[in-house]
Amino acid sequence: MGNNKKIILFNGHDFRFLHPIINYYSNHPDYEILMDEHPGHVIENIQKSKELLNKADIIFCEWCLGNAEWYSQNKKENQILIIRLHSQELGLSYLERILWINVDKIIFICPNNLNIFIKRFPELKNKVLMIYNPIDTKKFDNPKLEHSIFNVGFVGLSPKLKAPNMAFDIFRQLRYIDSRYKMYMKGKMPWEYDWLWKRKEEREYYEKFFYKIDNFLKNGDIVVESYDNDIAGWFSKIGFILSTSDREGSHQVVAEGMASGSLPVIRNWDGANLIYPNKYIFKSTNEAVFLISKWIKEESYDIEISSIKNFSFQNFDQSIIIESYEKLLCELLEREKLKQSSNPVSTPKNPDEKNKMKNKLLKVLMVCYINPGSRDGYVTRVLEEARVLRKNRIKVILLCFFNNEYLSKVNLIKEHLDFLLENSGAFVHLRPCVDFFNLNYLFGESGKIENEILDLAKFYDVNIIHGESIYPSIYSSKVCKKLDTKLIFDVHGIAPEESEMNGEGSARINALKKAEEQIINSSKVNVFVSNEMKKHFQKKYNRSFENSIIIPTCVDTQNFYMGFENRQKMRKKLGINERFVFLYLGALNVWQWPEAMFNLFGQIHKMISNSYFYLLVPKAYHQKLVEMIKDRGISEENYTIDQVDQDKVGSIISIADTGFLLREEHPVNQVAYPTKAGEYLAAGIPIITTKNVGDVSKEIQNKNLGLIISPSDEGVSPKEVAEIKKFIIDVSDNREKWFLKCRKFAQKNLDWNLYGDILKKAYYDLTLEDKKL
Repeated sequence: MGNNKKIILFNGHDFRFLHPIINYYSNHPDYEILMDEHPGHVIENIQKSKELLNKADIIFCEWCLGNAEWYSQNKKENQILIIRLHSQELGLSYLERILWINVDKIIFICPNNLNIFIKRFPELKNKVLMIYNPIDTKKFDNPKLEHSIFNVGFVGLSPKLKAPNMAFDIFRQLRYIDSRYKMYMKGKMPWEYDWLWKRKEEREYYEKFFYKIDNFLKNGDIVVESYDNDIAGWFSKIGFILSTSDREGSHQVVAEGMASGSLPVIRNWDGANLIYPNKYIFKSTNEAVFLISKWIKEESYDIEISSIKNFSFQNFDQSIIIESYEKLLCELLEREKLKQSSNPVSTPKNPDEKNKMKNKLLKVLMVCYINPGSRDGYVTRVLEEARVLRKNRIKVILLCFFNNEYLSKVNLIKEHLDFLLENSGAFVHLRPCVDFFNLNYLFGESGKIENEILDLAKFYDVNIIHGESIYPSIYSSKVCKKLDTKLIFDVHGIAPEESEMNGEGSARINALKKAEEQIINSSKVNVFVSNEMKKHFQKKYNRSFENSIIIPTCVDTQNFYMGFENRQKMRKKLGINERFVFLYLGALNVWQWPEAMFNLFGQIHKMISNSYFYLLVPKAYHQKLVEMIKDRGISEENYTIDQVDQDKVGSIISIADTGFLLREEHPVNQVAYPTKAGEYLAAGIPIITTKNVGDVSKEIQNKNLGLIISPSDEGVSPKEVAEIKKFIIDVSDNREKWFLKCRKFAQKNLDWNLYGDILKKAYYDLTLEDKKL
């Protein structure tokens, strides 16, 4: 084809779950679509399918039925075949007749179906992929009507495996608790399905069911409505969405309900716990009644609603799902070109391939330095920025340099690649490097480093290069000059002052000062982590920095939620149920002031004997920790030392009552926004901190999110000891109130999803000539 567009042939008998994907690719600059729709499970017009097949580059079979059977047996060698399998196909014979060797990818809409398939066809495990059905969550995010908390919704009355009888039993028990409860049932009547109404057992089931609910229908306590296309509007009156089915695939209406802010109440059908959080799943009608009725007086109701909306968006929103398909198609089209060995993702050099990669979407090359196994705040910020940009339809290419000493550890590099791909959603390119921090390269010819950036920037025809901290940015700035590409400097920290604080030599400190000034002058946008950081640079360079944005070190607040019931269970399991738990999360670097923290805890422990120190610290520091604790006379039963992967932090730290975040008075600390601040607050943990931690200290003081103290290496004054004791008593007596306050602040100010639009706007503004931020 002259325009280099790829043609996708969608085929099947029912596209209702795929419309967002089809609509997306029908307007995509790199693709054209063809449709092969047939009335039933088997292709009837073979001639039409043959003609369409001859035009296609990618064949997409919606449902794994007769269409998948025919296309698997007739596709050409150079065509890509994708099959999307739902649930019913697992019980039909088509699976046995498909030529699986010709299938490139098998997509499942839920984990349970994937697991069933793999048990049956274990040899195909490398071809499977799980991608949920897409939902337009924005369409469902409407204000709730008054008293919706007393309205229970049930969608899909037929067939009887939907178990409306159980839904009625749950509703009837709710009415005993509070007569304000109503049930709204929506769907086609069973007699509207000829095939169903002919089945004696189905007909008898529904005759008994409607007889039982007859009085409730007459009184208006149960309302049965026919199905229509305005399911999003219907959800505005629904407080809870019931799923009582005997079995389901993903039960999409539950995800839609969550998007609307309707709390899900889900029977434990096979696979439910693989899709939805366990806290919404019930085993008995009594459990279901409790899951609904407990919210009448629950103060955290609003936070729970926000939480399920976030969950639905992050797992099912069409923007997320579309990105999964976009990435899949690109990977399938390029799989023979990309090599993942010691240099796991290499750059295609064919000019024709370059043209294939071009599209009208904004393309950003993010340059960073992350070694395999690194999981610190820098890594979190880089990956989360990439993730939110991808959500906002920006194409992100992540170029990650790492120390070439890891080249001999092939498995570790592959794990590193998988980690970056999974957590960023970007097109990831790993590059080993020897001299990334060599001072001679900062201002001289940086050779391979600069060429690697240049090659990728040219290949993807990027609009912007985003440098993650000073070293990646200085190399990127040289490339930007050669290509006339715009640079964004993500500052992260004040490198010259950090170098001085760490006791590094004057040569490096001076070189970093020079590098910082050069980047500041050449970057089109500077990204600061705090208002205090911006003020620091304004004062240092006597500039207003109008070309800047502030993005604090945020978290994904959804990953830091732990219900109070689960919190108590975990505390009891750890044997700290009656203890007041102080948390420290992070490393023990000099700027984190570990001496003051341990002396302070020792002081507190003498005053309050039930205090407990919970330390989640990288294993490399454990021996040092034990020595520091013993020196303060703290016995083993009063502390725990552990380490936890970054992605597991949110599921653990809510067990604490307060968290330490102490910093000495130093410019490095005064401009910082430590990652742990957002993590503590997202987990509902008030913070004990000092007055010189960037914007954090001001926020804690102004919003009453913890306690500000002024310790020394030896501890705190008697006056502050009394203030700490008062704070501990207040938190102990009002733990849930503190939890809600801290978490609410994090959700409104420190969730990464809040900053996608800000970054997106900064990028797009740069692409418009003569337009200022």
